[in-house]
Amino acid sequence: MPPAASGWQAAVPVFKVRMAGMNAPELGRNGDPDQCWALKAKNWLRQSAQLRPGTTVHFELAQDTDQDQYHRLIRWIYTGDRNIDLAALAAGNGEHSTFRVPGEPHYIEMLAAEAYAQANHLGMWGACS
Repeated sequence: MPPAASGWQAAVPVFKVRMAGMNAPELGRNGDPDQCWALKAKNWLRQSAQLRPGTTVHFELAQDTDQDQYHRLIRWIYTGDRNIDLAALAAGNGEHSTFRVPGEPHYIEMLAAEAYAQANHLGMWGACS
């Protein structure tokens, strides 16, 4: 193995991840318009959640399934101890997934985060009708 000072790096696979427990507004595709708050939710991930290229994250496996129909991994996303999925909901950047069930990890926290954003008219709850 080359010395550390040489800049040697390991290749890391690239994959798409869907945030577990929530649905975020969708960006438009194939000429369709963006849903309300979609671009702001995306920008929130990069700025407030600091999910930029090179950010160290770790994932927690969602309980029900490994991938969605678009072959995205379904995961809880963390930076340090911060659950980005919960933070996104609390900021009004999505709504909890209705297919989640009581007993699943983070279920109660997700409902509380969404209720907080709704009550305070945060994010999409204050901007979209």
